[in-house]
Amino acid sequence: SRHVLYSVAKEQSLINDEMSAKEQEFIIKDLASRLSVQPLGKDFIQIQLQSGKSEGMESMLLSVREHFVEQLLAPER
Repeated sequence: SRHVLYSVAKEQSLINDEMSAKEQEFIIKDLASRLSVQPLGKDFIQIQLQSGKSEGMESMLLSVREHFVEQLLAPER
């Protein structure tokens, strides 16, 4: 969701409060175009991120996982 992408982009310092809404939107759309989340049954998901470089991908994927799972579990809390 957009909320997850915004949280990830902010946490990974891809966006900040000094950027215009248009600049932030560009970054979030780019992230969304490179990210894929697929259900693999009831209790599993597969998260894929495409990038031209491996640097920072682990941190990015961990952030996506954390925020995505947090959003999934939110209704149960």
